[in-house]
Amino acid sequence: VALAALIAPLSPLSESLRSLRTNIISITAEGERKSLLVTSSTYEEGKSTIIVNLALTFAQMGSRTLLVDADMRQPHIYRVFGIDPEPGLSDIIMGTYELDEVIKTCTDIMMGSVGLEGLVGSPGIDNFQLITCGAFPPNPAELLHSRRATELIEKMRSLYDIVLFDSPPILPATDAAVLGAKVDQTLIVYQVGRASRGS
Repeated sequence: VALAALIAPLSPLSESLRSLRTNIISITAEGERKSLLVTSSTYEEGKSTIIVNLALTFAQMGSRTLLVDADMRQPHIYRVFGIDPEPGLSDIIMGTYELDEVIKTCTDIMMGSVGLEGLVGSPGIDNFQLITCGAFPPNPAELLHSRRATELIEKMRSLYDIVLFDSPPILPATDAAVLGAKVDQTLIVYQVGRASRGS
Protein backbone atom coordinates (compact mmCIF):
# COMPACT_ATOMS: atom_id res chain seq x y z
CA VAL A 1 0.00 0.00 0.00
CA ALA A 2 2.87 2.39 0.76
CA LEU A 3 3.88 2.39 -2.94
CA ALA A 4 0.55 1.45 -4.52
CA ALA A 5 1.00 3.83 -7.46
CA LEU A 6 4.24 2.02 -8.28
CA ILE A 7 3.45 -1.63 -7.62
CA ALA A 8 -0.32 -1.71 -8.18
CA PRO A 9 -1.14 1.03 -10.72
CA LEU A 10 -4.51 -0.55 -11.61
CA SER A 11 -5.73 -0.83 -8.01
CA PRO A 12 -8.71 1.20 -6.69
CA LEU A 13 -6.29 3.09 -4.40
CA SER A 14 -4.11 4.13 -7.34
CA GLU A 15 -7.17 5.24 -9.28
CA SER A 16 -8.31 7.31 -6.29
CA LEU A 17 -4.90 8.98 -6.15
CA ARG A 18 -5.09 9.82 -9.85
CA SER A 19 -8.50 11.32 -9.21
CA LEU A 20 -7.04 13.41 -6.38
CA ARG A 21 -4.23 14.54 -8.71
CA THR A 22 -6.78 15.57 -11.33
CA ASN A 23 -8.77 17.54 -8.75
CA ILE A 24 -5.64 19.37 -7.58
CA ILE A 25 -4.80 20.28 -11.17
CA SER A 26 -8.35 21.35 -12.04
CA ILE A 27 -8.74 23.80 -9.16
CA THR A 28 -5.57 25.72 -9.95
CA ALA A 29 -4.56 27.79 -12.94
CA GLU A 30 -1.64 26.67 -15.07
CA GLY A 31 1.64 27.73 -13.48
CA GLU A 32 0.14 28.19 -10.01
CA ARG A 33 0.33 24.57 -8.88
CA LYS A 34 4.06 24.56 -8.31
CA SER A 35 4.16 23.59 -4.63
CA LEU A 36 1.84 21.57 -2.43
CA LEU A 37 2.02 20.82 1.30
CA VAL A 38 0.40 17.67 2.62
CA THR A 39 -0.28 17.49 6.33
CA SER A 40 -2.82 15.94 8.68
CA SER A 41 -4.56 16.88 11.89
CA THR A 42 -2.64 14.37 14.01
CA TYR A 43 -0.28 11.40 13.69
CA GLU A 44 -0.98 8.15 11.81
CA GLU A 45 -3.70 9.44 9.50
CA GLY A 46 -1.91 8.33 6.33
CA LYS A 47 -0.50 11.65 5.07
CA SER A 48 2.91 10.20 4.15
CA THR A 49 1.33 7.32 2.23
CA ILE A 50 -0.90 9.77 0.39
CA ILE A 51 1.91 12.17 -0.53
CA VAL A 52 4.32 9.46 -1.71
CA ASN A 53 1.72 7.97 -4.03
CA LEU A 54 0.42 11.37 -5.14
CA ALA A 55 3.98 12.38 -6.09
CA LEU A 56 4.38 9.16 -8.08
CA THR A 57 1.13 9.83 -9.98
CA PHE A 58 2.37 13.30 -10.93
CA ALA A 59 5.63 11.76 -12.18
CA GLN A 60 3.72 9.09 -14.12
CA MET A 61 1.76 11.88 -15.82
CA GLY A 62 5.05 13.30 -17.12
CA SER A 63 5.55 16.13 -14.62
CA ARG A 64 9.03 16.73 -13.24
CA THR A 65 8.23 15.93 -9.62
CA LEU A 66 10.15 16.56 -6.40
CA LEU A 67 8.99 14.99 -3.14
CA VAL A 68 10.43 16.69 -0.06
CA ASP A 69 10.24 15.15 3.42
CA ALA A 70 9.85 18.27 5.55
CA ASP A 71 8.82 16.23 8.59
CA MET A 72 11.98 16.58 10.64
CA ARG A 73 10.27 15.30 13.81
CA GLN A 74 8.95 11.85 12.89
CA PRO A 75 9.93 11.33 9.24
CA HIS A 76 8.57 8.34 7.39
CA ILE A 77 9.33 8.73 3.69
CA TYR A 78 12.94 7.53 3.84
CA ARG A 79 11.66 4.29 5.38
CA VAL A 80 9.14 3.79 2.56
CA PHE A 81 11.97 3.81 0.02
CA GLY A 82 14.52 2.11 2.28
CA ILE A 83 17.16 4.82 1.91
CA ASP A 84 19.21 6.87 4.38
CA PRO A 85 17.55 10.02 5.76
CA GLU A 86 20.81 11.98 5.59
CA PRO A 87 21.82 14.19 3.97
CA GLY A 88 18.54 15.93 3.30
CA LEU A 89 16.39 19.02 3.76
CA SER A 90 17.69 20.14 7.14
CA ASP A 91 21.27 19.85 5.89
CA ILE A 92 20.56 22.14 2.92
CA ILE A 93 18.85 24.76 5.10
CA MET A 94 21.72 24.67 7.60
CA GLY A 95 24.17 25.16 4.73
CA THR A 96 26.17 21.95 5.08
CA TYR A 97 25.02 20.63 1.66
CA GLU A 98 23.78 22.13 -1.60
CA LEU A 99 20.46 21.17 -3.19
CA ASP A 100 21.98 19.07 -5.97
CA GLU A 101 24.03 17.09 -3.44
CA VAL A 102 21.03 15.68 -1.56
CA ILE A 103 18.54 14.90 -4.34
CA LYS A 104 17.75 11.20 -4.62
CA THR A 105 16.96 9.88 -8.11
CA CYS A 106 15.55 6.59 -9.37
CA THR A 107 19.06 5.12 -9.11
CA ASP A 108 19.17 5.86 -5.36
CA ILE A 109 15.65 4.48 -4.95
CA MET A 110 16.64 1.35 -6.85
CA MET A 111 19.50 0.83 -4.37
CA GLY A 112 17.02 1.03 -1.47
CA SER A 113 14.32 -1.43 -0.47
CA VAL A 114 12.27 -0.83 -3.65
CA GLY A 115 14.94 -2.53 -5.73
CA LEU A 116 15.30 -2.91 -9.47
CA GLU A 117 12.24 -5.17 -9.74
CA GLY A 118 10.01 -2.46 -8.22
CA LEU A 119 11.09 0.08 -10.82
CA VAL A 120 11.25 -1.99 -14.00
CA GLY A 121 8.42 -0.99 -16.29
CA SER A 122 7.25 1.81 -14.00
CA PRO A 123 6.22 4.69 -16.24
CA GLY A 124 7.51 8.14 -15.36
CA ILE A 125 9.84 7.05 -12.57
CA ASP A 126 12.63 9.04 -14.21
CA ASN A 127 10.51 12.18 -13.58
CA PHE A 128 10.50 11.49 -9.83
CA GLN A 129 13.12 12.82 -7.40
CA LEU A 130 13.24 12.88 -3.63
CA ILE A 131 14.78 14.87 -0.79
CA THR A 132 14.78 13.13 2.58
CA CYS A 133 14.48 14.92 5.92
CA GLY A 134 18.18 15.06 6.72
CA ALA A 135 19.72 15.30 10.18
CA PHE A 136 17.20 15.78 12.99
CA PRO A 137 17.51 19.41 14.11
CA PRO A 138 16.52 20.66 17.58
CA ASN A 139 14.46 23.47 16.00
CA PRO A 140 12.60 22.30 12.86
CA ALA A 141 9.99 25.10 12.88
CA GLU A 142 12.70 27.77 13.10
CA LEU A 143 14.61 26.16 10.22
CA LEU A 144 11.48 26.16 8.05
CA HIS A 145 10.75 29.77 9.02
CA SER A 146 14.20 30.94 7.90
CA ARG A 147 14.95 33.08 4.86
CA ARG A 148 17.19 30.30 3.55
CA ALA A 149 14.21 27.89 3.56
CA THR A 150 12.11 30.42 1.63
CA GLU A 151 14.85 30.85 -0.97
CA LEU A 152 15.27 27.08 -1.22
CA ILE A 153 11.54 26.55 -1.87
CA GLU A 154 11.61 29.19 -4.60
CA LYS A 155 14.59 27.46 -6.20
CA MET A 156 12.78 24.11 -6.10
CA ARG A 157 9.71 25.68 -7.70
CA SER A 158 11.85 26.99 -10.54
CA LEU A 159 13.39 23.57 -11.25
CA TYR A 160 10.34 21.30 -11.10
CA ASP A 161 6.78 21.18 -12.41
CA ILE A 162 5.49 20.23 -8.97
CA VAL A 163 7.11 20.13 -5.52
CA LEU A 164 5.30 18.21 -2.78
CA PHE A 165 6.17 18.70 0.90
CA ASP A 166 5.35 16.22 3.65
CA SER A 167 5.15 17.94 7.04
CA PRO A 168 4.35 17.01 10.63
CA PRO A 169 0.66 17.07 11.63
CA ILE A 170 -0.74 20.54 12.18
CA LEU A 171 -2.12 20.09 15.72
CA PRO A 172 0.99 18.87 17.61
CA ALA A 173 3.55 21.11 15.82
CA THR A 174 3.72 24.52 14.11
CA ASP A 175 5.88 23.30 11.21
CA ALA A 176 2.92 22.80 8.85
CA ALA A 177 1.58 26.30 9.52
CA VAL A 178 5.02 27.82 8.89
CA LEU A 179 5.54 25.83 5.69
CA GLY A 180 1.95 26.36 4.56
CA ALA A 181 2.62 30.09 4.27
CA LYS A 182 5.48 29.41 1.82
CA VAL A 183 3.74 27.04 -0.61
CA ASP A 184 0.93 27.44 -3.15
CA GLN A 185 -1.53 24.88 -1.79
CA THR A 186 -2.14 22.81 1.33
CA LEU A 187 -3.91 19.46 1.49
CA ILE A 188 -5.00 18.21 4.92
CA VAL A 189 -5.48 14.47 5.28
CA TYR A 190 -8.08 13.54 7.86
CA GLN A 191 -8.95 10.03 9.01
CA VAL A 192 -12.53 9.95 10.24
CA GLY A 193 -12.68 9.46 13.99
CA ARG A 194 -8.94 9.97 14.52
CA ALA A 195 -9.18 13.52 15.90
CA SER A 196 -12.17 15.15 17.52
CA ARG A 197 -14.26 17.71 15.63
CA GLY A 198 -13.28 20.34 18.21
CA SER A 199 -9.57 19.76 17.53
